[in-house]
Amino acid sequence: MDLRHKLSSFILKNPPDSVSGSKKKKKAATASANVR
Repeated sequence: MDLRHKLSSFILKNPPDSVSGSKKKKKAATASANVR
């Protein structure tokens, strides 16, 4: 139960989108910001 609680809290803090390839999304976000 404790493990599941930690996992759920971690997911709440870091949504799956940011967790899966957060570096790639951050790079893309900065690139798009630079273009603007």
